[in-house]
Amino acid sequence: MTGFDVRPITGGERRSTFDLLRRALHSPRAPDDLWARVGESWPAAHKFGAFRAGRRSAS
Repeated sequence: MTGFDVRPITGGERRSTFDLLRRALHSPRAPDDLWARVGESWPAAHKFGAFRAGRRSAS
């Protein structure tokens, strides 16, 4: 229908999802030191992503 598959993100997609949200809010990507401090507070649970139909995650 839309060409996108909506599904829960995987644990390996947490940081890229966090970075995408930051960029959407006009902030730069999270540097390693910031991710080290906040990464655990950004679990994959309850987060969804839209992916091009037929494309698989790298993780």
